[in-house]
Amino acid sequence: MEINRSIFREYDIRGIFNTDFNNEDSYYIGKGYCNYIKDSSNKTVIVGYDNRISSSEIAKNLIKGITESGFNVIDIGLVTTPMLCYAREELKIKNAIMITASHNTAEYNGFKLFNDNGSIFSLELEKIYNNIVNDNFISGVGNVESNNIYNLYINMLKNNIKLGSKKLKVVVDCDNGTGSFIVPRVLKELDIDVVELNCNSDPTFKEHQPDPFIEENTLDLQKAVIDNNADIGFGFDGDCDRVGIVDEKGKYIPIDLFMVFIWKNLVNKTDKKRTFFDVKCSSILNKELDKLNIEYKYVKTGHSYLKKEMDTGLYDFAGELSGHICFKDRYYGYDDGLYAALRTIEILSSTDNTFSNYLSDVKKLITSPEIKIEVKEDSRERILSAIEDYAISKGYNILKIDGIRINFNDGFILVRSSGTSSSLTTRFEASTNELLEQRKSEILTIIEKENT
Repeated sequence: MEINRSIFREYDIRGIFNTDFNNEDSYYIGKGYCNYIKDSSNKTVIVGYDNRISSSEIAKNLIKGITESGFNVIDIGLVTTPMLCYAREELKIKNAIMITASHNTAEYNGFKLFNDNGSIFSLELEKIYNNIVNDNFISGVGNVESNNIYNLYINMLKNNIKLGSKKLKVVVDCDNGTGSFIVPRVLKELDIDVVELNCNSDPTFKEHQPDPFIEENTLDLQKAVIDNNADIGFGFDGDCDRVGIVDEKGKYIPIDLFMVFIWKNLVNKTDKKRTFFDVKCSSILNKELDKLNIEYKYVKTGHSYLKKEMDTGLYDFAGELSGHICFKDRYYGYDDGLYAALRTIEILSSTDNTFSNYLSDVKKLITSPEIKIEVKEDSRERILSAIEDYAISKGYNILKIDGIRINFNDGFILVRSSGTSSSLTTRFEASTNELLEQRKSEILTIIEKENT
């Protein structure tokens, strides 16, 4: 069976529906996945899907591939990715597939896959690809059972969150994604004053791309917070496992600073005074964690690496810059954008402090947005090697767990291979604009020279 190799990415399977993959491919992905998990003690797979136009059709064909491999399916229907993760915990069934393209534009779709060990990614996805192209399939007859988990999930969240006496006004931008079905409902049931923005399901995402990591996508949210004199604003991506933050002044808050906010409130409530975060995060986070005597480490960028590290049980809280935030002090340890928002509301409802007050003493640095540079596929390793050699020659402090990160006392340089395209991803930070431009020039000159 032929299938497009490019849709098997670092963290998931993803591409443009009916261009990069189609319904037949969805069927064989189900077949290839089942051969991959054939030794699992549980012969049931949970399947859920987001609100994209193609998702229900893909689900039908995926489920056909699963049941014709002899596995049963629990179809939980239209859900967010965190709801699927909750179903894995509640139903005690670890094999699961979420049909979603997360933050990508409307023409995309894909699959996030799970088994007994958690997320399936990297070389493990390669095994599923090899099953498909080599026709390594198993046969059988499975059954399909529908299960609506909305009320279970909502009640779990409501029982987990303990609001204080201060009633907040909160703006939520669901980006017309799957969170539209759940986010406003949960906040209203908690008697929170909610201002809804793009909270009608629209799989064309005509307002903006469902990605709150990109500040441009939060401009409407920033304005709505100011216009409504709100206490906080939250944006959610297409499948609601990521969150974006806007403070009461309408200022976009990068997630590394949001993690500072959480740790300031969590540090005296946990015995696990350690955390981790991905290599994209600001050095501001390091310095603030040092002040709080929190141990920390870097991990590779990607929600799958985040979940894998959380599964060690060593941490109560961690996250990555793109907005994947994990709590395990009172929660399950997976990334849930809505739950991260609720924990923030819980904190703010119990104090007279505003969100910005918590960060008022944090030292400011100048940090560039992510800069993606298209390079030739066979040039990436050569470019990274040249940057490493340059950094060594300058005596710079180098971290190599995910590309090249050069750490300074007042910032960093990051160059890494994108996990979802053939580009290099760069980010720069410094104490002044002049120094920032100098660091950019150093690295971009090497990339240009070696991209041949």
